[in-house]
Amino acid sequence: MRLSAPWTDAEVVPERTTALDLFERTGNRTGQAYCWDSLAHAYRGLDRHAEAIGCFQRALGLFRALGDHYNQATALTGLGDGHAARGDRAEARACHRQALDILRELGHPEADDLQRRLTQAAPA
Repeated sequence: MRLSAPWTDAEVVPERTTALDLFERTGNRTGQAYCWDSLAHAYRGLDRHAEAIGCFQRALGLFRALGDHYNQATALTGLGDGHAARGDRAEARACHRQALDILRELGHPEADDLQRRLTQAAPA
C-alpha cells in the first residue's frame, strides 16, 4: 500500500507507526502487514535502506502467515530493491527471483516487468 500525495514520506513514518501500534494492540495482522509495507516504502523514499529492508522483512513474514501471495511478491521485490540500493546484488537478485516465481505462479502480469528488470540487471 503506497500512499500518494499530499503525504510525504517523512509524514508517513509517524502516521504509520501510530497505526501499527493500534493494529498490534488489537491483533490485526493484516493491518500490521500493510503498515510495515507502507513504512518500508517511506523509508526507501527517504534513502534509509536498512530500515526499509527491516520493514519489508516484517511485512513479508506477516504476508506469508496470512497466505497473501501477491503481497509476498511485492515485499520481496521491495527487499530486493533495498538490497540493490545497498550494493548487495546477490541478495537483491535472490529476492527478485523469489518474487518472480510467486508472480508467475499467480499468472500476474507484473511478472513480465520483473523479468525484464532481472534481465537488465544481469551481469554482462
